[in-house]
Amino acid sequence: MSTTTTATPLTVPELIAAIRSISDEIRAIQADLAASNAQERNR
Repeated sequence: MSTTTTATPLTVPELIAAIRSISDEIRAIQADLAASNAQERNR
């Protein structure tokens, strides 16, 4: 296996898994923001 500076291209399943985990992160962040906005309004 040669060591080059270029990153190895992702396979399609790896790409799909990465996109899914990113969108899960975004959903979690949005849920956090919605919860803190609700707390702010309830003060």
